[in-house]
Amino acid sequence: MSSETIRCIATGLYSGLSPVAPGTAGTVAVVVLWWILSLFTQHISLHILVAVGITLIGWWSTRRYLLQKGLDNSADPSEIVIDEWAGMYIVLVAIPHNSIWQIVAAF
Repeated sequence: MSSETIRCIATGLYSGLSPVAPGTAGTVAVVVLWWILSLFTQHISLHILVAVGITLIGWWSTRRYLLQKGLDNSADPSEIVIDEWAGMYIVLVAIPHNSIWQIVAAF
C-alpha cells in the first residue's frame, strides 16, 4: 500500500491534519461517517463490522505511519486520529441514529 494511502487512513481521511483541534476534527468526521451509514441501514451487525474494521486497519496504518516517520510505537503524533475514529465508532454502535442528545453526549 502506498505511503499516501497509509497517511490517509492514519489521519482519518486527513481530518487529523486540521490545524485546530485535530482530535476533535477526527471525531466529527467519524460521526458524519456513522450518520451517513446509519441513514442506509440500522443493522447493528454492519456497524459492529465497521467498528472492528476501523480498529484493525487503524492499528495497522498507525504502525506503518510511525515507521514511515521514523518514530517508535510510543509516539502519538496529533495528526493520527484513527484511534479517535475507532473509539468513537465503538460508542456510536450502541446509539440510535435519531437520538441527537445521545450522539452529543457520546461526543
